[in-house]
Order: sequence, then C-alpha cells, then structure tokens
Amino acid sequence: IRRKNSDLARQARSAVRRDYADPEPAVREIEQLLDRLHPEIENRSSAADYGAVIDLLARLVHPVDRFFERALVINPEDPPGTAHRLGVLGRLEDVLTRYFDIRELSGEADRRA
Repeated sequence: IRRKNSDLARQARSAVRRDYADPEPAVREIEQLLDRLHPEIENRSSAADYGAVIDLLARLVHPVDRFFERALVINPEDPPGTAHRLGVLGRLEDVLTRYFDIRELSGEADRRA
C-alpha cells in the first residue's frame, strides 16, 4: 500500500502545472508558501536544526486548513484544476514527509503555530 501511495503522490506532483493560475486564493497561498519555505526547510534539515524545521512546517498549518475549507480539489468540471490541485497536495506531502514521520509529530506543529 505504501508503494502505491508513493506512486500516486509522484504522479500528482508531476501534474503541477506552473502555467496554471488557480483561481482559488487558498491554493495560490499554499503554492507560494511552499516555494518560499522548501529551500529554508532543506537548509535547516541539512544543518540538523530540526526544531527550526518544525517551526517552518508549523507555518503551513493554517494555510492547509484554508486550502481544505475553500478549495474543491477534485472537480470533474475542471480536469486541469483537479490535476493542478492534486499536484500541489503531492508537493505538500513531499515536504511534510521528507524530514519526519509526521505521525510522530502529532500536535507539535499546532503548539508552535
């Protein structure tokens, strides 16, 4: 199952279209935040500054909440939008799972947000 999820996530990440201007501000917010945070998360992780990595990841909590409150991820009437939003979720999954087993961080980001 894990391999299948990994394959699906890889397919979703490849679906992100940088030329697609998503009309939903919550989607654009996540994209911009990932663009800004990912290099800093990589740098802090390389320096084994995991507290800083958690602080950076915590900045995603509220934008991710807004994403799921406002964005219709799978929309049969908008296949390009669906592919794009699944790709954004794949990027998010990649950032969240690359550095930690997020199941072990339950509540840590909320305490820091």
